[in-house]
Amino acid sequence: MTNDADLDKRMQELGRKIDAAHEKIRLQHVLFEEHGPTADDLKKRHALLKKKLADEVADAENHGRHVTELERSFRAWMDRLSFDE
Repeated sequence: MTNDADLDKRMQELGRKIDAAHEKIRLQHVLFEEHGPTADDLKKRHALLKKKLADEVADAENHGRHVTELERSFRAWMDRLSFDE
């Protein structure tokens, strides 16, 4: 009997954890939809990063440094790491 009661208790606790996880996922979805970037925000960000990369490459090449495709890709990747700009 104690095994059945213990199993029931553990199952109820697991059910509470699952419900809490579902609620957390639901809230994250709601918050992201309300506060996440819009398609227009992402387009603007892409244009900003594209211009920033072109400016960085032009500046480097104006100072006599050739920028390879690998370096260009690396710079683009680094620029994408910070969404706050």
